[in-house]
Amino acid sequence: MKIIHVTESGAQPAALPVPARQLGQEFEQVTVDRNADRLPQADVLHCYGPRAASRGAQWAKQQGIPYVFSCAGTDVAAYGKRERELLCAADCCIADREQMETHVLTGIGVDPARIQPECESAEQLARLYRRTVRLAQRRAGGRRDGAVICGAYGRGNAGDDAILDAIVHELHQVDADMPVFVTSRRPEETRQKNGLQACYTFDFRTLWRELRRAALFVSGGGSLIQNATSSRSLYYYLLLLYMAKLHGCRVMMYGCGIGPVYGAFHRWAAARVIDHCVDVITLRDDDSVRELTQMGVSRPHVVRTADPTICIEQLEEAEAAALFERLGIPAGG
Repeated sequence: MKIIHVTESGAQPAALPVPARQLGQEFEQVTVDRNADRLPQADVLHCYGPRAASRGAQWAKQQGIPYVFSCAGTDVAAYGKRERELLCAADCCIADREQMETHVLTGIGVDPARIQPECESAEQLARLYRRTVRLAQRRAGGRRDGAVICGAYGRGNAGDDAILDAIVHELHQVDADMPVFVTSRRPEETRQKNGLQACYTFDFRTLWRELRRAALFVSGGGSLIQNATSSRSLYYYLLLLYMAKLHGCRVMMYGCGIGPVYGAFHRWAAARVIDHCVDVITLRDDDSVRELTQMGVSRPHVVRTADPTICIEQLEEAEAAALFERLGIPAGG
C-alpha cells in the first residue's frame, strides 16, 4: 500500500508522527509538499493540517483515492467554511484527545464513523489506513449498504441507549465496517455518545434518503408495537416498516416486545403491515410470541430470543476503574 503524506511547506519526513515512521515494509511512503506540481499514484493521501488538506483533497479527487485529514493540534472551532467542508468530505479525520472529548468534529457535521483518535503505534496507524481504503472502496461500489435503526432513542433513557449499543455491536460482529444510521429525539447527543450518524425522529426527508441507500432496516428493540401509550406511536413505527419495505430494504424487528395493541382495527392494521413488510422478527418473551399469533401474523420468520442488552460486553476491571476516575466517580461506589 502506497501512502503519500501531504505536509505544509518545508516539512521533512522526520517531522511525521512516530507511528508513520515505523510502518513496516507493507507500506511505501512518500512525503510531498502541498505546493508540489505533481503527485505520484497512491492508495491513500494523509494530509497534515487544513492547508495541506486543501491541496490533498484536489489530488485525491483526481486520482479517485481516499484522503485522511489530521486536524489534531489545530483549532477546529476557528476553521472557516472551506476547512470545515474539507473535514466533512475527508474519508478519515484524526483528532486529538481534547477534540474527541469536546465532540467538536461532530458539532460541525463530520460523520462520527470517520473520526479516529491519534494513533499511538504503527500497528494502529496501519489498521487506520487499511480501514480507510476498505470504506472508500465500499462507498464507491454504488450498491445498497448499511443499516438504519429506528427505536425510542435519544430520550435520556439508559436502557434504550444500552439496547442501541447492543444492536450496533451485533451488527458489527457480522460486518465490522457496516455503516449505521439511527433515528433519535436528540440526534446530536446520539452522534456524540454513540458515534453514529443520526437524524431527528420525525425528519422523514432524511429518513427517506437513508432508506434508499440502506440494505437493512432494524426496528427495535423494546415494545414499539403497542398503543397503550399512544396510537400515534404505533402508527409511526408501522409507517417506518412500510417505508423501509417500499424502498427495498430487508426489514427486521429486533429484540422486540409486542403489545398490548387495543382495538380490532388497530390489531388488524398492525398485523397486516407486519405480515407484508417484515422479513424476520426476534422476540424477547413468550407473551409477545402469543400476541403476534393471536393478531394473525404468520409470514415473517419469528425467533424467540433474549433481550438485546445481554450482548453488551463487560468492561475489564482496569478499564472500568479508568472510566470511573475520568468521570470523578469513587471506585468503591
